[in-house]
Amino acid sequence: MPPPPSGGNGAKVAAIVVAAVLVTGLIVGGVILTSGGGDDKPSAKASPSSSASSAAPSEAPSTTPGTPSDAPSGFDPSGSAEPSSPSVSRVPYVVLKPGQCFDHPHLSSGVTRVTTRSCDTSHDGEVIANATLTGTFSTELDIQAKAKGLCEKKAQERVRSIADGRTYYSYTLYPAKSTYDRGQSEVTCTITRSTGPGGAKLTEALPD
Repeated sequence: MPPPPSGGNGAKVAAIVVAAVLVTGLIVGGVILTSGGGDDKPSAKASPSSSASSAAPSEAPSTTPGTPSDAPSGFDPSGSAEPSSPSVSRVPYVVLKPGQCFDHPHLSSGVTRVTTRSCDTSHDGEVIANATLTGTFSTELDIQAKAKGLCEKKAQERVRSIADGRTYYSYTLYPAKSTYDRGQSEVTCTITRSTGPGGAKLTEALPD
């Protein structure tokens, strides 16, 4: 774990990322959701024996304990599972704002930290919302579950408006427990086309 920040906005603190799978087929440990129309094949899948992997600050697959009553067509609770324990891989904590596009070191080998990009060029993801964690958490797994829950519905609603039939992922950036305990509580909700290096990229801003 990195040492506590000594002050100032430039201090590097750890963050964790979790990905909830929004796909057109069953992914063990993921959320099944399809954007409207089209018949594009999913660009990234997990094998039946493992959860869909997230590639970001601390790799940790996001999972879903239940099905929202207003989930879009294509959502299947059989793809849900309990969260697994986060790994220790971390990158500096960062908060991005809605509409910003970015590359992430666990999705692109050419960067070592979350790097903003023009939405008109190839990029890993786009921010769709921010949320704030509140309360007391005993473990990072607890933070993971809460952060995932804050972003999942936002991602479902956003993907519902995209009618291209492609596979999208809800990719959530949230603080590690030590970072949260120091007062950093903001969560960044994003959408990507993959959850690992070499996967599909976004090439323009998400459609309205």
